[in-house]
Amino acid sequence: MTFEGAKTCVSLEEFKQKQKQVEACLADIRQAAHDLGAPQVTTVIDAALSSMQEEKFRLVVVGEFSHGKSTLINALLGDRVLPSSVQPTTAILSVISGNDVPKFKLLYRDNRKPSEISQEEFIALVAPPDPDRNSLEQVTEYDSQVAELKKIAQAEIGFPSPLLISGVELVDTPGTNDLDPVREQITYEFIPQADAVVIVLSAKRILAQSEVDFIRDRILKADIQRLFFAINFADFLKTDVDRSKVVEYARSQLRPIVGEPRLFLVCAKDALYHRRGAQTSSLRKPLPFTETGFRELEEALSNFLNGDRGAVKLGKPIAIGVRLAKELSSGPLAVRKAGVGLSAEALQQRIQSLKPHIVTAQLQKNEVLDGLKSRFANEGSAIAFELRKGLENIALAGVAAVDTHQGELTGEAILQSVERAVAPLQTRLVEHIKSRQESTLSDEYARARRRIEAAWGDLQTTVDQTFSISQNMSLTIDNSREPSKDDDNVVFGGGIFAGLLMAAMHVAFPIAIVVGLLTTIGLGAGIEQRRREAILGKARFQIDNRLRDGIPQAITKFELDWKRLTDNIISSVDSAFSVRLNSLQSQLNQLENQKQSELENARLQAEWCETMNLSLQRATRVLEAMR
Repeated sequence: MTFEGAKTCVSLEEFKQKQKQVEACLADIRQAAHDLGAPQVTTVIDAALSSMQEEKFRLVVVGEFSHGKSTLINALLGDRVLPSSVQPTTAILSVISGNDVPKFKLLYRDNRKPSEISQEEFIALVAPPDPDRNSLEQVTEYDSQVAELKKIAQAEIGFPSPLLISGVELVDTPGTNDLDPVREQITYEFIPQADAVVIVLSAKRILAQSEVDFIRDRILKADIQRLFFAINFADFLKTDVDRSKVVEYARSQLRPIVGEPRLFLVCAKDALYHRRGAQTSSLRKPLPFTETGFRELEEALSNFLNGDRGAVKLGKPIAIGVRLAKELSSGPLAVRKAGVGLSAEALQQRIQSLKPHIVTAQLQKNEVLDGLKSRFANEGSAIAFELRKGLENIALAGVAAVDTHQGELTGEAILQSVERAVAPLQTRLVEHIKSRQESTLSDEYARARRRIEAAWGDLQTTVDQTFSISQNMSLTIDNSREPSKDDDNVVFGGGIFAGLLMAAMHVAFPIAIVVGLLTTIGLGAGIEQRRREAILGKARFQIDNRLRDGIPQAITKFELDWKRLTDNIISSVDSAFSVRLNSLQSQLNQLENQKQSELENARLQAEWCETMNLSLQRATRVLEAMR
């Protein structure tokens, strides 16, 4: 391995000095936010300070399922620390840090105490063998293990590795296309805490649209600017021309959103083979290590950790500080400065003139939300009807499969015939319901967003005109990310709300179609003596009941999930608008109260505004100079 720890190009003393400067600037911005009536900014500043003061440097690895994330991490660590055959249903988030000996600890969502297990137990737990779908015992055991895994919040792993020296922490996340809402939430909560991200792509299907959306909406909007792209399965590409095409395609797709991407074409499986010095049972001869692309990836990560780590640790809080200082200056401070020189009576008249416009904006918002709620309810009923119809068709197909069964007259054989007929229908039904939900949520959200943005835009224009403010105002702070040039979510708070729709739609996708086809049918003994029609008649009755009994449960689950999901979207739209409206009202009230308390002393107000302006400008200059 080439990793030698996290040295920096500057001395520790110089880094600490810069850290204190950033902390002082953020403290000034925090105080300004408090004085200007924008308290939500203090939460953002506190989080930035906390992250900056942590000794650990968090390197998060993300990617869709089957892209080889775990194998790549194992190759970086030089051993099989994580199982590489994890299924989507058993994936958990793993946080790996340096330790003298391997150590595995499980943290639970409930009140259970953390438990320590061996490496072998961990691998067996997270990568259980696929059950024989014709064995009720194996399926039951597998389902029980999956249910237990869902209770695990995360795994904390200690491992001796040069990569993990000096506080580097490696995070293995579930797939970014995970449909389980709990695992997905964990992944999305960890990403903003990352100091740098390794994004694992697949040479077999390079850069799907879902991956581009994830990078743009989840990574970049979390103020993460240090990205490494590992294109796995280099062995899948047989010629240099194929390799060049894949890399250049990825580069062309990534440039518009990340600039010049750091791309590495790798074969993680063969790199791990060389790291472990293991024997392979594969008929394919592993690539020489020099052709796995891993040396280049390791050197890039090593140079980054050895040379840029300090800058990255400060880079995110600096970017956040610069953004918040500018937004405070152009928003709340602009309103405050606009009141300088006005008499208390004139100021009160202007504030009073805004009240009808504020009420109008609230009424428009309520009208939009009422319409959104109604349309969600109607669409939910329509989708539930389609789901019920699809499940009933599946039941009919299951019965028809019994009628046309030509194999052995055993419960196992009949169930296999039914499953062959039903499984494709189930898959198509889930995909159809998924598509209907996605279309409905996207269309209705876009409609609501446009109308509420228009309502807020009208109010903002009125405020600008009332106080003669020429610059664009940002009356509240988007605390989630660096604004982008193509951002169309300023009113709704950008990253906070922009990511909601993506996550929300995933929540509704897993529709529980309870069919229970994996148990044997109780046909009884001595089937040889029974007539074929009697045996199939009994099987037909049991299959029909089994399939139809699951329909009410599936519909109820869908309806509950849909209501929870749409209520969440409606609440978020309402909250995003209300936060900004409340902040505007708070700022106006504060301006009016200060005017009264100072007895119309314009000089004091002007001096206060100038002091505040200089403080924010000074913090911005210092932070920008440190970028």
